[in-house]
Amino acid sequence: MSQSQEEYQAIYVDKFGSAVPELADLCNRCGQRYGNHAGYHCPTPTGYENDGVCDLEPISFEPDTSEDKAMALFQELKKNFPHGHPDFIPMTLDELKLHSEKNYDYAHGGNPLGNFDRVSGALTAMGYPISPEMVAMVYAFKQLDAAIHMLTEGYEGATEDFDTRMRDVHVYAKIIRLLHKRNK
Repeated sequence: MSQSQEEYQAIYVDKFGSAVPELADLCNRCGQRYGNHAGYHCPTPTGYENDGVCDLEPISFEPDTSEDKAMALFQELKKNFPHGHPDFIPMTLDELKLHSEKNYDYAHGGNPLGNFDRVSGALTAMGYPISPEMVAMVYAFKQLDAAIHMLTEGYEGATEDFDTRMRDVHVYAKIIRLLHKRNK
């Protein structure tokens, strides 16, 4: 094994915590076969810090379960964004919480957009080329379709109601924007 391959193997084990896959296996980061990479090095950025979508200033708020902290954040946001519907900020905060909780499951500390990259890569490998943006759009459309069906048929879902579906659509819309901006 050349020095370069050893370096790639060490990088991979350090990043993903497992042995280097076979060249026919799919990359966990971009979904392409490892044989398409230069060695085992994935050309996809290693994390969301480098994907070109983090150009906003971070909010200096530490997540906390205390009601006082949540109320302080709400009041600060209301002061800085005083116009609009009074429920818009609480809905947005709820969507932030939803995104964070779901991203824990889907990314578990890795690339927060990795789920869409992996599904895109898997579908492409199966002969159904679809971009990560389109994966997110299909997921959003699934939720939107269910919400439209609930409205037209006059019922609330048993496991997810109209509001739950629309929360997901709102989060997917932001994810689609992030994916599009990253992939420009």
